[in-house]
Amino acid sequence: MAAAIQTLTERLEAITTEMAQLTAQNQQLVKTMAAQNSQLVSEVQILKTASNGGSVYTRWGRTTCTQNGSELIYTGYIGGNWLNKNGAADYICLSV
Repeated sequence: MAAAIQTLTERLEAITTEMAQLTAQNQQLVKTMAAQNSQLVSEVQILKTASNGGSVYTRWGRTTCTQNGSELIYTGYIGGNWLNKNGAADYICLSV
């Protein structure tokens, strides 16, 4: 009986030690997640206030964008002419 009590006591101490370690790890994870959440909230606020409107327009027949804060983000085929016509869509400029 004494041996069983000793075994249970040792097991309880091991569980208590493990619980303390897991609690410390959990507290560290909570701090890390709070810091990451704060950083994300800050970045979202910056993105909300720094928006230039996000206008989208097509520069038909052009291969470059004007110098008004727009940037060419894609070249290639997006759409095309009627099935019986040759050709493809032109470049698209988006403001950034």
